[in-house]
Amino acid sequence: MRHEKHLESKNCDFLFRLSAAVRQSCQRSRDLQFLCLGLLFAVMGRASDSVWALSAGSAAHWLRGNKRFIAGERYAAGTVYMGLGLATALTGSKHK
Repeated sequence: MRHEKHLESKNCDFLFRLSAAVRQSCQRSRDLQFLCLGLLFAVMGRASDSVWALSAGSAAHWLRGNKRFIAGERYAAGTVYMGLGLATALTGSKHK
């Protein structure tokens, strides 16, 4: 738990320093600053989505070659669907 708080503070510190650097480089106008920050977040989102896509592709390749997983794949899928149905039934709906 202590380690997680340290990581969170490092992330906050990084984002604070990054925003200060963007602010200094875009001092000309507020519109340019918004454009810089918007592009920054778009690039960060694209990068994180790419990492997830590559990870999922690697995992899929490994799972297709795993005979034990292929044998139990239907049970895994059934368990996921049962869990989703149970979670939906227990939480209910606010729209009645």
